[in-house]
Amino acid sequence: MNENQPTIQDVLEAINSFAGNVENRFVKIDEKFDKIDERFVKIDEKFDRIDEKFAKSDSNFSTINGQLARLETKMDEGFGSIRSEMRELRGELIERIDRLEKRAGEDTDATIQDYINLKQRVDVLERTVRQMAHN
Repeated sequence: MNENQPTIQDVLEAINSFAGNVENRFVKIDEKFDKIDERFVKIDEKFDRIDEKFAKSDSNFSTINGQLARLETKMDEGFGSIRSEMRELRGELIERIDRLEKRAGEDTDATIQDYINLKQRVDVLERTVRQMAHN
């Protein structure tokens, strides 16, 4: 046998050493994968919490939308009521203005009539005074 040539024992030892190194590397790779798996589990847990928060937010938005819809309905009802009252008030104001205009017209007519009556009396008085002055 040649001295430079490895023996079977040397080859077996080299193979076992290599296999041990490969096994050690696989163990380290497995450990790293375990750590990566742990991180993914943590990430999944965080996503689950985020999903829960989104679900709660969706629920809150639905509640808020429902409240807004009820508020809009109440506002529409309230404004409808206000509009109705405004129409009633407008009608009452028109009636009052009509009555005031009628009364103002009647007062004006009465004032004119009073003026005419007063003028007639003054005319009568003036004639009487003239007749008395001629006599």
